[in-house]
Order: sequence, then C-alpha cells, then structure tokens
Amino acid sequence: MSTMNGIDMFLYARTNDTVPNFYKDQIALNDTQDRVLLYTHILAAICKMALPGFQEELLESFVSNNILMEHFRLLTKKLFRKLYKELWSSHSKQMEEFLENVQTLLMQTFKIGLLNAEGVNLVKDLCKIVATSDNPSISSMQISVDFNKNLTYILNENEAAIMNQPKREFYPTLEELLEPYTPREPHDEDFTEFKDVRDYIEKHMRWLREMFNDPLHRYIDEMKKDGSNLKKKKSRHVYKDVSIILNEKYLEAHHHEFLFVDVLGSERPCNDKTIKVPRSLYERLSHIKIGSLLCFSTNTEFDNLILATVIYTNEDCLWNGYLAIEIVKQYNIGNIYQKKLLMFEAPIFYEAYKNAYDFLKTSDDRSFPFQKYIVFGETESHPPAYLDKKKIYDCDGIGLEPLAKQVPEKLFNLNESQRKAFITAMGRELTLIQGPPGTGKTHLAIHLVKTLIKTPHTPIVLLNFTNQTLDNFIMKLSEHTDSIVRFGGNSRSPEVKKFLARNVDYEKNSGRLNKLWYLLKEEFKDQFQMVIIKQSEFDGTHDNYEDIRNALNQLRKTHEKMQTLRTLFQYYVARKKFIVAMTTTFAARNNFLFRLLRSSIVIFEEAAEILESHVVSSLTPYTQHVIMIGDHQQLRPYCDQYPLCLSLFERLFVLQKQPLVLTTQYRMRVDIANLITPTIYKILDNDGSVFLHPPVRGMAQNVYFMSHAHKEENTGGKEETSVSNAFEVDEIIKLAQYLIKVGEYSAENVVILSPYSKQINLIKYKLFRDEDLKSVKACTVDAYQGLEADIVLLSLVRSGGKNIGFLDEPHRICVALSRARYGLYMIGNLPLLSKRSSYWLQVQRDLLIQNAVGDKFPLKDNYVVTSLK
Repeated sequence: MSTMNGIDMFLYARTNDTVPNFYKDQIALNDTQDRVLLYTHILAAICKMALPGFQEELLESFVSNNILMEHFRLLTKKLFRKLYKELWSSHSKQMEEFLENVQTLLMQTFKIGLLNAEGVNLVKDLCKIVATSDNPSISSMQISVDFNKNLTYILNENEAAIMNQPKREFYPTLEELLEPYTPREPHDEDFTEFKDVRDYIEKHMRWLREMFNDPLHRYIDEMKKDGSNLKKKKSRHVYKDVSIILNEKYLEAHHHEFLFVDVLGSERPCNDKTIKVPRSLYERLSHIKIGSLLCFSTNTEFDNLILATVIYTNEDCLWNGYLAIEIVKQYNIGNIYQKKLLMFEAPIFYEAYKNAYDFLKTSDDRSFPFQKYIVFGETESHPPAYLDKKKIYDCDGIGLEPLAKQVPEKLFNLNESQRKAFITAMGRELTLIQGPPGTGKTHLAIHLVKTLIKTPHTPIVLLNFTNQTLDNFIMKLSEHTDSIVRFGGNSRSPEVKKFLARNVDYEKNSGRLNKLWYLLKEEFKDQFQMVIIKQSEFDGTHDNYEDIRNALNQLRKTHEKMQTLRTLFQYYVARKKFIVAMTTTFAARNNFLFRLLRSSIVIFEEAAEILESHVVSSLTPYTQHVIMIGDHQQLRPYCDQYPLCLSLFERLFVLQKQPLVLTTQYRMRVDIANLITPTIYKILDNDGSVFLHPPVRGMAQNVYFMSHAHKEENTGGKEETSVSNAFEVDEIIKLAQYLIKVGEYSAENVVILSPYSKQINLIKYKLFRDEDLKSVKACTVDAYQGLEADIVLLSLVRSGGKNIGFLDEPHRICVALSRARYGLYMIGNLPLLSKRSSYWLQVQRDLLIQNAVGDKFPLKDNYVVTSLK
C-alpha cells in the first residue's frame, strides 16, 4: 500500500475484504518500527486528501487507537535521545517524514474537533519528550522546532476550543440567535497585515462566521418582534405551515434525496402528492438556490430550530411543491415529521461562507499555498516552479520565450497593454491584471489558456464567479480545444452541456470505487430504515430525541460520503482533460478535487468579485502558477461589511509597484465610454472600431437619460431589493416595444437592467405578456457583470426621498453604465441622483454636454405604444 498513490491507498483500505477495519486493526504492540512507519505514512497520505465524510471516519479511528499512540511515544522518545542518534544518521528522511506525519494526524484531528482525552495526553507526552531532550542538535532542527510549536499550539488551544465550541462551530447556537440583536460595531482591526498564517486563518474564519450569522440573527430578531403578525405578513422568504417528509422512494431517486420540504404542508389534499402549485409559488421556490440555508421552527418564539441546506432542486419537484434538503443542525425538537413548521430562507447565501470556513478550519498552515503573497504581502513574483526557462511556446506560428522582455507586436493581434499583461502572466507565479469594461479581459485569458495547455502536465483549473460568465468563457475556449470538463449543475447553456461532468462518458475507472459505491448504498439503506424505526418509536423523551438525532447524523455522514464518491467518479475523467472549469462556490466545496488533480495552474476570471476565502480555498500546495484577471472598480464580493467585500485581487493589486492595466476598450461607443472616464477610470482609450458603431435605429440619440419625479414604491419589505417604480416599468416596456417594432431589433439585441430585483420581477411579468417581448432579457445589474448587449435600457427606480440606496455605490454605477455597445437609455430622477452622489453629478454634466437629458425618450418616429396593464 505504501507504494500506491493516495487515492488508491484510500480505496484499498476501504474495500479490502481481508481487512475489515484498516484504520484500527493493523498495529500490535510488538510490531516493528518499519511497520509502524509505513502504516503512519499511509494514514497521513489518506488524511492529506481530506475527503469529505471519509476524513472524519479515519480520524475517529486514529484517535481511539491506543496501541498506535504508544508506538508514537516510544519512537519519538528514541528520536530525541542521544542513545539513538544513529536513527537520524541512517534514516533521517524517514524520521523527518514520521514527525511530519504525526503532526498532520494530530493537527487534523484537533481541527475537526475529534481530539479526545487520550489524544490530548499523547500531545502532552510528546511535548514533554521534546522539552527534555538530551540531544540539542536534534531538538534545534527545523522539523523538531515545528513539531514542538504545532503540538504546543494544540495544547494551548484545546481547552479553549472545548469550552468555546460555538466560536469554532460555523453554525450559530440557539442561545446566540435568541439574544436581542444589536448592530455590530465596525471592525477597527487591520485587515491587510497578519502576524503569520495561523493569524490569517483565524481572522478569516471569524469574519466568515460573523458575516453569515449577523444577518441571520438580525432577521430572526425582526421576525420575533413581528410575532403573531408574521403569519399574516407576506414575504418572499417566509413560508407558513410547511412540513418535512421522508422520501419513501429514496432508492429510486437519482440524487438520493431522503428528506424533502413540502411547502404546501397541511394545505396539500390527502393522498395527492403530485398536485401542481400556483405559478407564483413555483417562481418563489425557483429562486431558492442549491446551497441555501432554510430555517424551521414550530412557533414565532423560535425556542426550537432546524437548520437545513437545499441539496437538490428539480423543476418537477418544484411544481409539486417539494425541495430536497439535508438537516445540518437541530435544537430542542424531537420528531420533526408531521409537524406544522414555519420556514424561512436565510438572508445570505449559506454555501458561499460555510464551505470556505470549513476549508480554513482544516487548513494546514505548514503548507498554506502562496502564503508569501496572500499572508505577508510580497509584491515581487518569481517564475512558476514548473517553468522550463528554455521552453519556446508556439503562439499561432510565433515562437515566444515565457521570460522574454520583448514581445512580438503581432502576437495574437493583442494591443500593447494586452501584450505586456500576456508575457508578464506567462513568467510570474502570481499575476494580477485589471481589465476595465470592454478592454478584452476574456480575449486575453483565452490566449493565455490556449498557450498554457501546451504544457499538459496537469489540467488547468479555470474558475469564475458566476455560471453564465463561466459558460461564455467555455464556449469561446471550445473553439481551440474540446478537452474540457465543466463541474457544477447550474449551467443553462445548451452548448456547454456536452462538457458537464455528469454528462461525460465514464470509463471503467476503478473496480474498487464501484465496490465502495455499492457498499455505501447498502449502508445508506440500513441507516435510512433505522431513522424510520426511531421516528416511529418517538415518545417525547430526551433519550428518544437523542436516538433520532444520532440516527439522522449517521445517515447524513453516509450521504456526504456518497457525494464525495460522485466527485471521485468525475475525477477519473477530469484528470485526462486540459481544462477543468467550475464556479468558485463549487470549488470551495470540492477543494479535495484539486488536491487529487495536483493542478499547478489556476486562472481566475472576474477575480475582483470573488471572496478572498474562495480564492484561497481553490489553491493547494501543488499550485505553482496563479493568474487573476478582474476589475476592482466594478462589483466587489457581495457582502455588507468590510473586510470581506475587499477581494484578494483588490487587496494585492493596490500594492503593485507597476500594476498591469488593460487600457483600450473595444465595446462602447465613445458617448457611453465618456460616462465612466475620467469619473471612474483615469485612462480608457477607445479602439478605432468603436467609432464605426452604427446609430440606434429609430432613435434621435444613442445615449439618453429620461428624467422624471414619479415616486418609487416599497413593497413593505426591509430589503433594499424590494424597491420598485411602476412609472419606469411602463416607460421601459414602451421603449422595448418601440425598438423591436419600429427599430426592427431582435429581442436578443435588447437587455433591460435595474439595480433592484423587485423592479426586474415587475418588468419580467410585463415582458412575458407580450409575444414580441418574451425573449427580451431582464436582470439585475449585479447579475450582468461580465456581459454586454447592443442596447441597454436601464431603470434606476429611485425617485422618492433622501436615500438613493445601491445607486450611491461607484462600483455598481460603473457596471450599469458600461454594458451597452451601441445604445444606452436610462430612466430615473437625475436631479436627485446628482444631488446625492458625486459620480452621478459628473454623469449629469457629461449628459448635459451631449444634450442627452429630457422628460421623454428621443424617438424619431411618432409610433404610439399602449402600455400593458
């Protein structure tokens, strides 16, 4: 086994019929030192893969293996005594690896909260052995210093970790959530300097927990105050009288969903499980994403609580009123079935924070990737370790040395700033490239990827923040290679479907993997039956309650293992591809896949919109080359507090002595580009092609602001997104009709944007009722980052008071004004906006110079459109 790679070791250990429990029964007290060393090597190698579900199983067995721990004591004692100095002279490499492996196993056991009393005693004994060493030359070695430092850390932290478990647990406790909510004071600590890797990890863990739990705490506090009025109140996020049900046909389910939420609950007719829900309810459910957190309670006092994640959504299930869930925590509730429950969706996306938190919690600071840049802020970057300095890349017939100072002018027809960024990215292990709107970020990235895949030692990992921009990139990249696999289930592009991991043909990869899948299915079946038995026996006692919780917990662990195996099946396909693509949310959940692939090159697109912890959790000790392309003047990571809204890209980019910036834009006609220059970008040159953009048919001007004073409406919700403006909806719909019927544009040429989701929902409703407008795309400004359209109609909504909300944010203004190629038509209260924002004041000045402000859109034709009611 010790000669196998990690994944084969793992499969052999879990499926060998002659060894029923490899993690427990392999070592006896009289075993040889060599056997102990080999066994420790195997356990540490499997542990380093950190396979979700299986990691806990391994470490639970390890920490209860008293015989192995006794061997650790004996061998460590020898290593720090002069009497056994020949161990170092004859086997120094093996001895260093042994100390490294012991640290790995003990640190990981501690970090996931499994270190028991015997484990703590072992750590104490090992620290004492080092402290009383009679061989200074050994105890002063770096491996010995690290060994002592890490084990001392466990001792110092262990009692505090046990006493303050909520601080190490991502989920809030019920006690925390029931405390009266008080807004957090702004952080006053430094977010750009860290003492060491451990300080960096602990701070980011704390910020992630705060960023998720604070909005949830505030939301529950508001609902408690609403009390009895809550059930009368309408909210997109709150559902009344739902129930949780077991999936009786779980073995037939493709995704092994064993728990469902029935949102109809007591309203569902008896024995009618396939009734269709109203469209309005279906649309509410369809907005709930996989990875969202749902919270349940039997009353508005919230003295009991169930926390569950959405693990699968299917259109048929949604139409029938069902969501597949997995319970992650429950407080003060026994039999969860056949109960009327209040359900609400957590106000912030759970998976984005939890997965990054879990990665950091188990990170090994000894091998933390790119720490000299990420933690210590170094700005000088060296060539990637894999780079052969004599290598010549073939760039469409032009030979290029990756460390060349001069770049051929004809290289891929790139402009000067793109060529500089290209050659710098090829020769540095970390490169940050800022690309303002329309400057060819994706064009540059495509050429970087198609060049780098000519070094096919490991797959290149390609990461993006959103599914749509990721799919667009894959479609463009597929013109150069079809050796692509795309992970994640939220792609809506038909052209990308053939690259989806679930759709590729699996080879007969591993008989042991297939065998383990079968074993786990049987284990799942038995555990499911146990859950049903325990539920049927529930009598309200505490012991029964604990039995049910334990049965559900075992079922959840097996489900997690099966999810890991699904990814392992896909790994056997991915390892042979040039490109492995996914969103950063998927990457944070499946970091173990990167460790298996050992990918050396990772490329981030739209990097300035990605949470720093998501970037970090996409890297491994095998990462040697990182390229980040983005624009920190556009959208930041979505959150409402500093420091998490500061991306790693922005944090490191501002430190650069000679930052790489793309300076020529190819998208917008000059009238549009002038709205963001020099207001947001000091320099943004226009390529000659934008001067040839055709005028918008049927319109007297190509850029225009229709200003009005019709007040906005607030639907009563407290969310910023609940703002709308009916007047603007009508005017935008009229203009869309005009452009299609008179301007003869196709629906695909026109996009409607607004910062507010409520406004977009109203616009979509009216678009759907007009046959000619059904295909017109309408979405929020945030969702359209990285995309572009010929004509953009922008509804700004705000017109009612002192507050202009989202519209005061320069990053959002930048995105809103820079999506259009040929025509940009805005509607809003320009005097109000310019009064409240210096950015809008400058935009107003530019528009007035262009004579592009008025009280109605500049139609050339007298065509009259009747607004849809």
